[in-house]
Amino acid sequence: SVVTTVLSELCQRAAVRHVRAEEAVRREAARAAEQVEKAAAAAAKRAAAEERARRVEAEKEEARVKRQQEKAAREAERAREAALKHMRGVKAAAERRAVYV
Repeated sequence: SVVTTVLSELCQRAAVRHVRAEEAVRREAARAAEQVEKAAAAAAKRAAAEERARRVEAEKEEARVKRQQEKAAREAERAREAALKHMRGVKAAAERRAVYV
């Protein structure tokens, strides 16, 4: 009958709409998952870059401290040598004075 045919057609249309809606939901979920993966990958990349930058800065700071320590050691050695030279001069002058006494 006509009513049965119309009802059958309406049911088929509803089923098709339902299938399409489910497919759309699946596509949207897949798109969202892809965006989450991309965001996570970008965050990991940023974190790695920041860690590299921190490591480089730490290495630069270590090198700077080492240069300062080396400079201080050179200056201390120069001061020690200057003090020894001065003391040798003082001793020599005292010996010269002793000779003339």
